[in-house]
Amino acid sequence: MTNDSIIKPEILICQPADGFRFGVDSVYLAWFAQVSGKKRIIDIGSGSGVISALLAGLKRVGQIDAAEMQAPM
Repeated sequence: MTNDSIIKPEILICQPADGFRFGVDSVYLAWFAQVSGKKRIIDIGSGSGVISALLAGLKRVGQIDAAEMQAPM
C-alpha cells in the first residue's frame, strides 16, 4: 500500500502498490462536479475514494458518504 498526496498535501489516498490505482480522470471528475455548501453527497462505487476525498478537500461540502463493495478497495 502507498499513501499518495494529490492536489494538496493534506489530501492523502491509500492505494495498493500493485493493482488498481486512480488516474487523472478521477481528478477531472471531482474538479467538474457542481457541488458546494452544506450538501450531503453519496459516492456509490467509490473505489479508492479519491473523488470523495477531493470533493471534501476542494469543494468543502457538508457530508460525503462513500460506498464500495469490493473489499480490497
